[in-house]
Amino acid sequence: ARFTRFPDLAADDLFLDSLFTAPEKHEVEAVTARIATPRRTADLVRRLVRVRRGNATMRSAAGQVRRANRLSWLRDVVLPRPWLAPAAVCYVGITVVAALVARRTSGETTWDRDDSTRDRLGSHA
Repeated sequence: ARFTRFPDLAADDLFLDSLFTAPEKHEVEAVTARIATPRRTADLVRRLVRVRRGNATMRSAAGQVRRANRLSWLRDVVLPRPWLAPAAVCYVGITVVAALVARRTSGETTWDRDDSTRDRLGSHA
């Protein structure tokens, strides 16, 4: 009842998330989801560029979309588990590269999907 149709933009998950307040959202522990992670760094960067670009487009097109919390990874992941700090260095590097590419290519509409997770045998070179 909060909207009539999805916007014609890539960040439909951000759009849906922004329709509800924090008290209206609940984590459901009984449900699992299988998520395929990119097999190569370049595929991960392409996926992150698509997400960044889609979210930026959604934020500029719709006024009610929540802002990004850029330090949530530090607060929610690294601070409670300090042994993950070395991995955080890689995370920061990859996300900064993706953010720069997304900003540089902000007008593009290419999908930039991750083909490595669509290869059933994992033999994608």
